[in-house]
Formats: sequence, C-alpha cells, structure tokens
Amino acid sequence: MDGESSKKIEKWIMGHRCVVFMKGSKEQPKDRCTAEMLNLLDKFCVNYSVCDVNVEENFAKNLALYSGTDKLPLIYINGKLFDGDLTGIGRMSHSKFCSTFEPYDGGLNKRIYDLINAFPVMLFMKGTKTQPRCGFSKEMLEVLNQSNVDYATYNILDDNDVREGLKIYSNWHTYPQLYVNGNLIGGLDVVKQMMESNQLEKNAVVPQMTSVLDVKSALQEFLEGNSMNYCSILSILNEAQPEFIEQEKELSRVLMGLKLCVSMLVNRSFQKLVSIIFNLDWMKLSGKLIRTHVDILIQLTLADVSCVDNVLMCFVKKLKPGTISPTCTVEDDDSENAIKRRIIYTAAHRALKKLFEIYPVCVNRIFTSFVNAYPYHGQHTVILRDYARNLLHSTQYLPHLERNILGLIIEEMTKNDVMHDMSNRSVTSAEGIFEMELDKSETASNKQSGAHQLLNKLDICLSDLLSFLQNECFFPDGNLNENRTDELFESLISVFIRSVLPLRSSSVVQFIWFYMCSLRKKYYRQFVQLLWECTVSASVSSPLRLNAASYLGSFIARANFIPIEEIMKYLLSWTQWIQQYICEQDDVNRSHPQLHCSFYCICQAVFYIFSFRCRELINLTNGYDNLVRLNLHRIVTCELNPLQYCSNHLVRNFANVSRNYQLAFCYVTLERNDRLKQLRLVAEWNLGNFFPFDPQPLRRSFTFIEDVYKEYDQTLAEQWFTTEEEECNSGDTVMDDFLDEAEHLSAASLRNSFTYCSSPGFVRIGSEKNL
Repeated sequence: MDGESSKKIEKWIMGHRCVVFMKGSKEQPKDRCTAEMLNLLDKFCVNYSVCDVNVEENFAKNLALYSGTDKLPLIYINGKLFDGDLTGIGRMSHSKFCSTFEPYDGGLNKRIYDLINAFPVMLFMKGTKTQPRCGFSKEMLEVLNQSNVDYATYNILDDNDVREGLKIYSNWHTYPQLYVNGNLIGGLDVVKQMMESNQLEKNAVVPQMTSVLDVKSALQEFLEGNSMNYCSILSILNEAQPEFIEQEKELSRVLMGLKLCVSMLVNRSFQKLVSIIFNLDWMKLSGKLIRTHVDILIQLTLADVSCVDNVLMCFVKKLKPGTISPTCTVEDDDSENAIKRRIIYTAAHRALKKLFEIYPVCVNRIFTSFVNAYPYHGQHTVILRDYARNLLHSTQYLPHLERNILGLIIEEMTKNDVMHDMSNRSVTSAEGIFEMELDKSETASNKQSGAHQLLNKLDICLSDLLSFLQNECFFPDGNLNENRTDELFESLISVFIRSVLPLRSSSVVQFIWFYMCSLRKKYYRQFVQLLWECTVSASVSSPLRLNAASYLGSFIARANFIPIEEIMKYLLSWTQWIQQYICEQDDVNRSHPQLHCSFYCICQAVFYIFSFRCRELINLTNGYDNLVRLNLHRIVTCELNPLQYCSNHLVRNFANVSRNYQLAFCYVTLERNDRLKQLRLVAEWNLGNFFPFDPQPLRRSFTFIEDVYKEYDQTLAEQWFTTEEEECNSGDTVMDDFLDEAEHLSAASLRNSFTYCSSPGFVRIGSEKNL
C-alpha cells in the first residue's frame, strides 16, 4: 500500500468520530450484515459517516492491509478499529459499544467504563467477597472461587449511581454482573451454564473449552497433577484451523484465557504450551486472533524478559511466507495468498514496532533476528522478495537500523549475484577423476535454467530496492529530497566499500550505485574520487585496486549523465598521472608487473573510456587537440608495455580506434606481445575482463536506469571494420605513412578478434539473452 492510499484512509478515520467502511450507501447497503449494523447505530442515535469501499479501485484491498482484516463492514470509533460483534445479540458487545460513545451521562459512563476495565475479571455484586448481601451474589462467588480465577468485586449497594447507571450501560437489569476483559459475560445463570458445559461432548474427542475462565483453572490443575483440561488446550492450539465459526470461537476463548494468565506461562512446566503458542500459524488465523496472539507474546516478555529474543524471532519469521512449492510461479502464489499475507505482514510490523517501543534497547537484537531469519538464496523467489520488502518497510519505525538493513539486503543479493556468475561459467571436470558420460545438452539446459532463476530473483529484489530508494529520494511532486538522498547515499557508499568493491564476480547488484550516482552531480563525483583514490593508493591491496579501476572505467564509460567535457578532464588528469609514473621508473625489465598494478589499472581504464566514448570526445570543441594531449602513443610504446597486460578484447578495439584517429599505433606491439607469450617470456598476469556495468537482462530493474545508461556505438565499430576489410581486400591500398607492412598485416589478421556487441566491456542491450 502506497503512502497516498494510507493518507486517504486515515483522513476518513481521523476526520469522523465514527465511520463505517462498507459496500453500498447508507440508504442501500449491499448485504444484510451491514444493514443490521446501521440499524444498531441508528438505535443508539449515533452520528456516523459511511464510506463505500467500491467507489475507488483497490480501496478495499488497501483498507484490508491498513486494518489487518479483510472482513466488511468495518467501524472505526475515535480513530480506533472497533472489533465488537455489533450485529449479534450479545449484551457484551452492546455494553462495550455504549461505553465507547457514552450515549448517556458522559461522566458516569466514563466512571463505569473505568470500573469495568479496572481488573481483567470484574464482578459487580451486592456486598463484598467476604460479606455477600444476596443469595445470587453469594452463589456467584462460590462458582468463581471453584474456578480459581483471580477477580475483583464492586459493591453496588454503596454507589447508587453505578447501580442504576450500569443497568442502562450494559442493558442488563439484574445483579450480579460479571465482566471479563471489559466485556459483559452475564449473570449467575449464564456463568453457571458456561462452567458446567466444560465436559466431554457427545461425540467429541477432547473437552471443549467454553470460557476464558477455564484456561487458568486448567493450568492450575495441571500443576496439581490433573492434565485433562491442559491437554485439551494443547489439542485446540495444535489443531488451530478455524475455518468454521465454532472452531474460531473455541480458539478465541483459549487465546483470551491465555492472555489473562500470561504470568503463569513463565513456569517451566508449561514449556510445551509456550512452544505451541510461539509456532501458531497466522495463515490459519483471523485478524482478531492474530492481534490476541500478539498481545499474549508481548505480555510474555513483560512477565519474563528472557523471552524477548524468542518473541522477536517469532514476529520476524512472520515477515516471510512459509514453504512454497518450487513449481508454483510468483504470479500464481500472489493471486492466491497476497491479501492474507499483507494482513500478516502488517500485524507483524505493528508487533515489532510495539515491542521496540517497550524495549528500545533491543534494537540490536531485532537486527540480529533479521540476520538469522534471512532466507537461503535457494528458496522461492516470493520468500526472498517478501522478506526483503518487509525489511525495507521496517526502516520506517527502525530508522537507526536503516544502514544495517540496507547492508544486509545488499550482501544477501550479492551472494545470489556471485552464484549467478558461477552458474554462467563453463563446467570442467578434472582429468581422470570419475569420468562419466553425460548428456551435454541436458547439462547445459539445466545450467541455463538455474542461471535464469537466479537472475530472475536478482531482478525482482533489485527492482524492489531501487523502487524503495526512488520513493525515499523523491517527494510526491517529483522533486528530489536532497537531505534524505544524502543520508541514503552515505549509507550505500559504506556498504559498497565493505561488501561489493572487494568482489570481482558480481554483475547485477552494482547498478544500485549507478542509479544513486545519477541523481546528483556530487554523487558521481564522490564515487569517481573514491574509486580513483582506491586505485592509486599504495596501502590498498592489488586485487582491490584492480576492482576499483574496473569500476572506474566501466562507470565513466556507461554513465550517460556525466557530461562529456567532464570525462575529457578525467582522461587528461589520469594520463598526466600515467606520464609522470612512466618518467619515475628506472629498471622496468627486472620488476614484476604486479608491482605496477595501479599503472596498468589506470591505463586499462583510460583505454576503455577512450574506445567507448571516442566519437563524443572527438566532437568536442578542441576535442582532437585534447586527445592528442593524452599522448596515447607514448603510453602504449613505453617500457612498461601496458598492452601486454590489459584485457585482450579491449586492446583489440583500442588498437582499431586509436589507429583510425592516428593517435596511437598498436599492432606491431601486439604482434610482439603475442610472440613473447607463445615463448613464455613474460609473466602470466592479466587485468582480466571485469567490466561491472556491462548490461544484464534485467527486465524490471533496468527500467530505473535506462534513460541514463550509455550504449556502445556499434555503427562506429562497423564503420571501422568495413574500412579495414576494404583496405585488406584492395590491392591498390596506399599504406599509412605511420604504419609499416608488418603492422598492416597484423591489423588484418586481428580484425575479427573483437565483436562489438558481445565482447566484454562493449556488450549491447539485447545481445544478451532476455529473461
């Protein structure tokens, strides 16, 4: 449910003292239940408003999510959901309703309401516990004493106002009157019938718990050695499937009884009962029963602080679905369970928020529970998606955990990302070890299916995270919320340094920072500066410098939101650093290439950006002159020989581009490097083909960045290849003054080693297989 829908519902609720959400109008309600509710409100002379949930699309669904129940009609009184049975004939609900509106004398009704709720079990009688003043009151005391219920009494003979006012308030004109948890149970006859009916029914397997008063006595009897009624409670909870009204009422009475005697549950004798309570399945409970269950668990933490961790984990586990069949699609599962799960998720968030308000110091425990409950990456997409969504939602009431929660979600996404990268690698078997005849087509098909599923999970989770960031960064009117965006960017940068930058096998999760950097100039400048400092710092390990340079080159090349003039400034600055580095070297031949890791990394980044954005760079004012100032020819021909260790695909394309503009001539150097590699006269070390912002087939999440993402210009590459082929096929071709015959032959033989749409670093959207 979005913020706008929530505000609309709250406007209705808070703008009226009493509002009824229903189908139809006040004059023409759509069902009998609603008509009876309206008649009852009219009977009590209540001034109420009506909201037809069918007027707007999805209003009923949003209301169910907001209120925690999908039942209609709903009535809100003074901003709170009224859960009494207004259409029933039970006086208990009527009295509660009357107390809410105070239809008679406000002061007296407020006083009566406070008296009724002064104790969980309250008896209004003639006389006191020790000196009852009438036979009915005396007999009621005997019944309650036999049930071992803790109760309080109020002598109506000492207060004539309460004596007369309570008759009208409860619509019950005789005494004694028994109230449990603020609700009227009835007089002596009703209570006796409820107590006497606690026995085996004619064809029942277990006794039926007919009153909330039975639960405490059953627990007390269990401690004394009589376990019959206690086992009945266990059976009712174990078989909690309230599809029918009677089953729901039975379970409701048990839960209400447990709520009234939570302090007894801390006794170790009731460990089995407590375990069953913790494991109640909310998918089988109504919204009202879920709220009662939450109250029991929270009261349990108040009775025994050591239960906080278990209660936390119970609530956190409700933030994700249970077991889902692997064959069930996301769409099928959503259509069947989405509404019920929204109700459960809303209740779980309210429970966590309430628990946090009671125990604000347990914020670290909450995060520990989030970590421990995070689903394994192999679980169903719906489980991963819903849990991540709920963690993001929890940042609304747990703002101090936002950075940790973002880090947790991204770290778990990164694990999936790494698994996706591994699933795309070719599988080779060790020679001589368990040689088996395998169906290669079947193996490839299974592998492709696994990679497809992983990428689909990544796409869904990434799109949810980007949607969250978008909603947080922008006001409803579309303007950027700069302060909020600054907070998020700072949090995400720390996550990037800790969890993403050290990895070289992720292909999807890094687009989070691509999106964030597109929002403000200072973000991409800060990101570039971070990567540059990491690349050239001698205190940073070589693998981390290599990764930083890969991110640096790929980001600058693909970021369409960075002005091309600024990219030229970056290239001029970096090549100046390269030239200075070359001048400072003495005996290069005796040093291992990894000692010059920063140099080679920066060279590869420069070669890549130049190859990728050359047309835009050359079209700048004084563009060619600035490219000449890069002095690329000196870089590629220096003793450090960067072409020898750069990515092979990148080097081939760079050679084509630089030759086309006569800025550097690489083919003789490439030919020599190939011969040295064949003779194994050079170190086997290479910068690799890690271009982290190459496109991936992300149907959902790529929509967030498609407007700011730079495609490789394939027409330019096609033009170069065509020109080369014409030169090679023409017998009258005039050799370039800068090239000798060996270089020309090398260019012709290597022209097919680069593919403009699929080579690493130059992949185009659509060339990869779409989901």
